[in-house]
Amino acid sequence: MLKVKSWMKSATVITFLFASMMSLTACNEVHPDNEPGAVNNPYPELSVAATSTVSIDAADASMVYSIPVNLSVAAPENGQVNFRLISGTAIQGRDYEASSGSVAFNKGDRQANIEITLLNDATRSQARDFRIELIPSTNARLSSNVNHSVTIAAIESTGGTGPLSVLTLPATLEFIAPAVGEANYSVVLPLSTRLNTDASVQINSLAGTAREGVHYRPVSGPNCVEGICSIAKGAAELVFALPVIGQAIEDTRSFKLQFLAATGVELDSNREIEVSLKYTAEAVVPTLNVPSSLSLRMPSIERGTVTYPVIITLSDMLQHSAKLQWRTVDDSAIAGVHYQAVNATGANAVMLSAGQSEFEIELELLHDQATNEDIRFQLQLVSAEGLTLPSQRVINVEVLHSNEQDTGYPRVSMPDTFVLHEPAAGSQDYNLHFALSEALPEAAEVGIRFIAGSAEQGLDFDVVKETLRLDKGTSVIALPVRLMANATATNEVSFQVELHSPLNINLPRKKTFEVRVIDQADVAPEPQLTLSPQLIKVPVPRWNLAEDITLYFQLTDVAVGATVNVQSRNGTAVAGVDFSSAIATSVNGSQLNVDLRLLPQDLGDEPREFDLIFTQASGVQLPESRVVTIQIEPRETPALPDLVPPQVGTPVEFNAPAVGAPKTRKIVLPLSNVAPLAGTLTVFIENGSAQAGVDFSLANVKSEFGIGAQEVVVEFEIEPTAAGKGFRVILESAENLALPATYEARIIEVIIL
Repeated sequence: MLKVKSWMKSATVITFLFASMMSLTACNEVHPDNEPGAVNNPYPELSVAATSTVSIDAADASMVYSIPVNLSVAAPENGQVNFRLISGTAIQGRDYEASSGSVAFNKGDRQANIEITLLNDATRSQARDFRIELIPSTNARLSSNVNHSVTIAAIESTGGTGPLSVLTLPATLEFIAPAVGEANYSVVLPLSTRLNTDASVQINSLAGTAREGVHYRPVSGPNCVEGICSIAKGAAELVFALPVIGQAIEDTRSFKLQFLAATGVELDSNREIEVSLKYTAEAVVPTLNVPSSLSLRMPSIERGTVTYPVIITLSDMLQHSAKLQWRTVDDSAIAGVHYQAVNATGANAVMLSAGQSEFEIELELLHDQATNEDIRFQLQLVSAEGLTLPSQRVINVEVLHSNEQDTGYPRVSMPDTFVLHEPAAGSQDYNLHFALSEALPEAAEVGIRFIAGSAEQGLDFDVVKETLRLDKGTSVIALPVRLMANATATNEVSFQVELHSPLNINLPRKKTFEVRVIDQADVAPEPQLTLSPQLIKVPVPRWNLAEDITLYFQLTDVAVGATVNVQSRNGTAVAGVDFSSAIATSVNGSQLNVDLRLLPQDLGDEPREFDLIFTQASGVQLPESRVVTIQIEPRETPALPDLVPPQVGTPVEFNAPAVGAPKTRKIVLPLSNVAPLAGTLTVFIENGSAQAGVDFSLANVKSEFGIGAQEVVVEFEIEPTAAGKGFRVILESAENLALPATYEARIIEVIIL
């Protein structure tokens, strides 16, 4: 009995130990509520700050910028933050780059960092922005704060100035000096671009046959102190005064202006100007050269208002200061509705300085949606001091309306007078160019009638064509005129030309103009520049790439060595965002070429426009209105294609290669339509019975495709050992390509036979 009891006691102990071990084993199991992502161990919520602003040092071509992504709790297991980049005024490839659309985090992490490479684009004269959006991620949830806007500060805000503007110096300047007294002659020198920082330059005078204190004094002006002249940020020109001392002599004296020690602006290779002072015993009072009419385009509804600089020239250079009073007068155009009234009389009169041979007035036009025909108002010259007013003291300003519902044809605008030079012998053909408000949408024609005056047909000029037939797309009308050498005429002669019988084109109210022929013994006039059309439409660049374009403007004759300065003025399009402010010009024979760069931008459905202003011409005559509007038109952007994977549950099958046979295998994934943009497809591998690195290898995690592609190829190397095995390809992310919406549809089963 004792033995039995002892055995029973031992069995009881064994049973207790076994039960205890079972209980301990059950305690080591993880309760379902404690699994990662479950109620007691949730996945973290992802959030980002709303905005940030970053500056790039001017000396750096790029920088890596990190955007922190906050995890609400420590990550219970490894995961991945997925995101996408959305262009704003900053766009990918020009302003930033991203290595991928995801960033990993580890178990226990409370933060992940999205790294973006920012690019220091030299044309970024204004701040640009883009957006980062968090999208469904791995082992994490999205909070309500998933959008982060990044603003890249403008170059001038980062401590750098970008490329410096160049101060353009003419080789010579010539002034008609006063006969008595002293006058401050205005000198205006253009800059290649508007300044993005304050600048200054030192100007010294070097005596020649003209001596300081006798014929001239050091440069002066409100921005010049002891020979150092400052130029404010945003300026397009350097302006200073040159005091000239009068002498009652018939002579020409000269000296030099030397430009040194420039800051904030770059000097041209030529750093000296030869200044000639032409003395005459009698003072010359110049006459205003007044056009009888001007044609200006009404601003678009998107722009609302636009200011036109109008240049009025003088017959001679001013030897003393002068004063002009003028005002606007309503006609069919009404002040406050179609234009802003100007009353430049009394204290508001225009003051002109000695040395000026032209001056500028500004006219601000307003958009009026109710106007569906061309309208006009007048500029009235009231009085002048130190100037002679012409007998014609009214300038008719025609406003060409811009409402889209208009079905009218493009309008012709033309000057009152063309000045041509008599050939030395035989005959010479000239082309007289007329501006069109826009390119012709269809073929057109116009009749020409020549009316003899002091110039006679068959003796001084001849008819080349009596009808001009114009092709669709024509933007400049070229009217041929043939001049003939006439040895018997030694004075200037003239005749008139009338346009009539237009087809698919609108003529101005005044349909005649004068052609003045300068005698062959006199100096030939400078060729005239035609700025046509007044509105040039260009498409926005494609494929997120900047696009260089060239605009062509016609001259009446070959202009050897001529130069014209062209600067931009913001409208609804902004320099540094929609276009580059750096503009290059060149004269090629009888044509002015203007080179500019358009920047890629998402315009939506609305066009944007800016102006080109033509100034500081040498060897060329500019028209009174010197503005051309460039309208950037949106393109129809093709939709991004969808990637079409195999149907869910349908595997991709490959035969395993024999030993020594080619191992390359490809999965070809078609696109729903042709790719309008280049892009990438990123995949990752999920091992099955086939193991990556043993049975197969992926050629590239990221597959690229180009513009016009119709498929994307994922390439592998399959080993003979993979026979009878399989793995999965997961479509992770894509650039410029839409992936299936569900995770299941992004899985491609691969089976090796």
